[in-house]
Amino acid sequence: MPSPGNDPKRSDEVSALIGAHLQSGGSSFDFLIRRTPDPIFDVIQDYEHDPKPDLSTRPDAAPGTAKVNMSTGVNLGEHGEPALYNMQSVRKAMCIYAQRFESAFQAAQDGNYSWLPDFLGYLPTSGHAGFCAVSESLLFGKNSTLRDAGRICTIQTVGGTGALAVGAAFLRSRAAFGDVQGPLFTGPIYTSDYGWPNHRLTFETLGFEVEEYPYYDTRNHSVRFDDLKSHLLTAPAGSVFVLQLSGHNSSSFDFTRAQWIELAEIFSHRPGEVIPFFDAAYAGLKDGYAQDSWPLRHFADRGIDFLVAHSFSKSLESYGFRLGTLSLVRGTGSQPLTGAPAYLSEAQRVATIAIDQLKTVLADGASRALVSNCPRMGAELVEIIFTTPALRDLFDKEVAAKAERCKQMRIAFTDYMAKLGFPEFDYVRHGSVMFALLDDITPDDGPRLRELGLHMFRNRLVIPRLNDVTLPFVCKVIAQVLREKRAASGGPDLDSLPQ
Repeated sequence: MPSPGNDPKRSDEVSALIGAHLQSGGSSFDFLIRRTPDPIFDVIQDYEHDPKPDLSTRPDAAPGTAKVNMSTGVNLGEHGEPALYNMQSVRKAMCIYAQRFESAFQAAQDGNYSWLPDFLGYLPTSGHAGFCAVSESLLFGKNSTLRDAGRICTIQTVGGTGALAVGAAFLRSRAAFGDVQGPLFTGPIYTSDYGWPNHRLTFETLGFEVEEYPYYDTRNHSVRFDDLKSHLLTAPAGSVFVLQLSGHNSSSFDFTRAQWIELAEIFSHRPGEVIPFFDAAYAGLKDGYAQDSWPLRHFADRGIDFLVAHSFSKSLESYGFRLGTLSLVRGTGSQPLTGAPAYLSEAQRVATIAIDQLKTVLADGASRALVSNCPRMGAELVEIIFTTPALRDLFDKEVAAKAERCKQMRIAFTDYMAKLGFPEFDYVRHGSVMFALLDDITPDDGPRLRELGLHMFRNRLVIPRLNDVTLPFVCKVIAQVLREKRAASGGPDLDSLPQ
């Protein structure tokens, strides 16, 4: 029987099968193939159903008598509180926004309803212009000449994942190659091994073939750069490479500046054949925006076409606002376009038409087709923060504090594990931002880890979930599991290891 997923037209045999099932009281939806859910949310569900008390209520609990949640990559404060509680820049911006709304509402009492679109109306399909300008300035610098040169277009998206989805849809846009028309990029999309699971889910849902390129060397705790270069040099024309800008999820090890320079050299020699798609989910949280986004500016200086998905969820701790942008950067060799207003200079004509053209394809094409319109309030808050000097300074300090806390927690983890007799985890201190992959912890250890109260995704440790309470507990659970494994395999006597 033909496969319904491979045959664009439903066969008579399939129709008869569905019809018979419906007559017996079934539903058409019964034939759907269940997709594997994001396993991270399985971890959350296991944690919620664990009857043990949360560690926060029993901070001195021993392994097996309490539970701790190490599932999703979110920042927590020193005492386990949501990091948003400590983001005064966001809270103050919300107060300003609320005051503006209240003033506008009072004006409405006198019959003035002109305020309505500014708070509750639709945004343009390209999103909030001020918010998009902030994103560009963070990634490319406030003095960037890309916009004046007509080389960049940025639209608002529904979070960073939305930016990835809209960007992928854009890459499948129909293009005219002389008399021939077809997709701009046909794929496959390459994502890194040991990467974020949702990359594959997002792109496969949009119909792309997804393949992995070698990235993380688990033995040496470094990037498999030579292997990656081989993939990049031999990938078929039309391929897309997703490159995590900083704080690689999940390995935590990033490209060095020298490696970024070498990557740019390779991409510059394969123009139109392979295109980089940067995922800037953790920009700013490693060494600040200026340092973290340096590769973007370098690729732009080299005249390379590329896309950037930028998420504010981690930097602003505002996950529910779904704040993201998608930027498209044109290479310096782009051809001038015609049709701009005659009163503009030639440079302005090129810039205006190029940006309008890109926005039309990105916003009115891919973005509107997928999400129609983006939320307004979060974008307004970002504009308030970055147009208020005191709040901008506060934001920079808060992001720097979160980055420093992650670095300190890495050191504390490695020191505590060494104290327990496991100095081999020293490599964790050399990673960056939110995650660490723990050697010798395997999926088979999951049941025992959960039994002892540690709920985490495979062997991925979420660094900012560690604090003075959770750190000792987590380390003791990991040490106990490793001791038990060593004892079972005839390793060192348990009593010979520190407790």
